[in-house]
Amino acid sequence: MRFSLLSIILIFLSSCSEKKPDFYYLGLKSYNVENYSLAKNQLSMIKEDHSMYQTAQIYLKKIESLEKLNSRMVQEKYLFEKKINDSLLLIFSGNYKIEVDGVSSKDAVEVYLLKNDGTAEWLWVYDIANSKRIDDRKNGWWTIQDNIIKINIRGNSGVIEEVYKSENGSIRNTQLKRRFLRRTLVTF
Repeated sequence: MRFSLLSIILIFLSSCSEKKPDFYYLGLKSYNVENYSLAKNQLSMIKEDHSMYQTAQIYLKKIESLEKLNSRMVQEKYLFEKKINDSLLLIFSGNYKIEVDGVSSKDAVEVYLLKNDGTAEWLWVYDIANSKRIDDRKNGWWTIQDNIIKINIRGNSGVIEEVYKSENGSIRNTQLKRRFLRRTLVTF
């Protein structure tokens, strides 16, 4: 009885003992699946007295190099996309009348003024006898990416966003398909 109780206690204690993690093995595993941040943390846990310390240091230097390269690539991609977006802002900036298929109004029109700095204005203009009297004006901003134009205007009840897509020479609202933008040379 005493022997079996002692055996049970030993088995229990041995099952409760925690094995130290093999940080080198875990670090290599993370490195091989390109989880460099985790690999860096795991390999950094290896102490100087460990037999694989020097190899871990080599991997840490490789990871540092890869992180710098990745950071440069992300930055270059951002700058490249920014140049494209800036050039698209220049291409699409201008004054646009908001038109609706099948509806014609010569007396009053909605107008977007899209500026090349990314700011926008929405106007409600009465155009009676070429007087162009502005009845309402709201400010906002606009962006363009992949021929998708997003116009955000601060309305009376909050920000209103309209999304247009430039395709085949026309700029159509993505949700209200009958609504589209027509560039105008008229200044407001």
